Amino acid sequence: EELSSELFLLKQKLKDFEYHTNNIANYEKEIERLFIDTNGLLLLTIPGIGLVTAAEIFCEMGDLSHFTNASQLIKKAGTNPVIKQSGPGAGYAGHISKQGNANLRRAVYNAGRSLSVHNEALKPFAMRLKDKGKKAGSVYIAMGNKLLKIAFAMLTKEEPFKWDNPEYNYKEEVFKKLTLPLAA
Repeated sequence: EELSSELFLLKQKLKDFEYHTNNIANYEKEIERLFIDTNGLLLLTIPGIGLVTAAEIFCEMGDLSHFTNASQLIKKAGTNPVIKQSGPGAGYAGHISKQGNANLRRAVYNAGRSLSVHNEALKPFAMRLKDKGKKAGSVYIAMGNKLLKIAFAMLTKEEPFKWDNPEYNYKEEVFKKLTLPLAA
């Protein structure tokens, strides 16, 4: 009887949790339904990139015809390093500029984090950066920038992710990330 109010609150929280979980599942289905009709579907061929991340990056990148190279896309994200220089020296790369689309920057960071763990093709790049003494955040940004370069090339050439691993099949990679059937 002493805990009846806490039990009531716990039951309410569990109902809220279930309601929000169902809403998230419905939103993800709607994202997938809309996303499969775009060429952004090519981003799902990249191991370590899921549906929501691919959709977010694709939408935030916008129309790629406005860009001539991937460096411009990196600058749009604000993940380009700022060069610190004083005097005649060459200078050094400092922090990222953060002058750009904050949503794209966040998506790039999160994608870089996921790729550094789940993408066997790009993991050696992350390991080289870590071996050089780079902090985790810098590694994730570098991985995200690499993703933007790869995504730019894939989307402009309309080609899937290429990896020389004989066990990798880009069609299987896409199908395991989707719940709705594809029409061809």
